[in-house]
Amino acid sequence: MSSVESRYSAQARQDSEASSAAAPRAAASYPWVWFDLDDTVWDFTNNSLEALAQLYEAEHLDRWWPDVDAWRDNYHRHNTALWALYTPGKIDRDTLRRERFRRPLLDAGADEATADALAEHLDREYLRRLALLPATTARRRMPHRHTLQRLQGHSAAKTAILGPRYIGGPGDTQRRYRCQ
Repeated sequence: MSSVESRYSAQARQDSEASSAAAPRAAASYPWVWFDLDDTVWDFTNNSLEALAQLYEAEHLDRWWPDVDAWRDNYHRHNTALWALYTPGKIDRDTLRRERFRRPLLDAGADEATADALAEHLDREYLRRLALLPATTARRRMPHRHTLQRLQGHSAAKTAILGPRYIGGPGDTQRRYRCQ
């Protein structure tokens, strides 16, 4: 962890533990405060699992996988491998989005034409369903959401969110969204 990351982490912990009265002091010391949307403000991990489970049921993926866990494991294996190619720029975003569904279908025995057509549909449906799920779940409360809400109301600090994985990517490849 770099010294900048270390200072940011320490400040983020301090801000999240501070009372709402402390937010103006913390915000005043930084012109911009960035939050990573995935699993900080928005429960991406659990929402992704839920969206994939919904796809399994709605699209009758039991014709290829015996249960939802087998489907999600196959999807995650391919998705992780594709992100390893996407992050350094070896594949583009469209390839990542298409192949993360196409490859599991081919593994499961779908023919090329079916895999191509269904992968495109699954990608659209996955993103649609993901967007409809709540920001947080009862299983996991996002630790910095209150800090973000306090900072958004303070005019001295400009707050922004690093965009979701499915749009951008980790680190510098993520899109940035201004909150204020």
